[in-house]
Amino acid sequence: MSRSRKEITQSNKINEGSPTPGEPLYIPVGKFGRPFSYRGAITFYPQAEYQNIISQDTELLIGVTKLPAQVTSVRVHGKGLLFTLEGYTSNLDSGQLTNQIAYLPVEMLPPPREGEYYRHQLIGLKILTIRGESLGILEEILPTGANDVYVVKDDQGKETLLPAIQSVIIKVDLQNRSITVNPPEWE
Repeated sequence: MSRSRKEITQSNKINEGSPTPGEPLYIPVGKFGRPFSYRGAITFYPQAEYQNIISQDTELLIGVTKLPAQVTSVRVHGKGLLFTLEGYTSNLDSGQLTNQIAYLPVEMLPPPREGEYYRHQLIGLKILTIRGESLGILEEILPTGANDVYVVKDDQGKETLLPAIQSVIIKVDLQNRSITVNPPEWE
């Protein structure tokens, strides 16, 4: 699973665009917190859907420059994870990562299970009602305690909020880049 810096650099030069139209090349999977120990361990706060993807030997790309760093150990710590990274042997080294975003190349993500999708696959899709009317484009997905909420914006900037529940989200069609919905009737 691990790739060398040279392979990533060559891959970045070859793949200047997204692997699939409308999808990003890199996915932000979490953010580094503060150093944890004088030996270089650092706290990490993953986005919930990517928490189980990151393990020992995962190569993360850090910050806007996408500097590669291999995870050498990982364990649950409070509300996040605790990492050690290859080459980061002191709290001064790992402290440079505080508040940096970590990314994974899209091709490193395991395929989602049948009927499940990564958030990045859904953002930007057209939202159509079961009658074929356009509601706009999925702009944002808000995580809530019970279910996600889809923020849909039309051409005039009007926002529609849709609960991501089975009775509302009828069909996701990645090939046609659309989601068919049955919007709830609000009284």
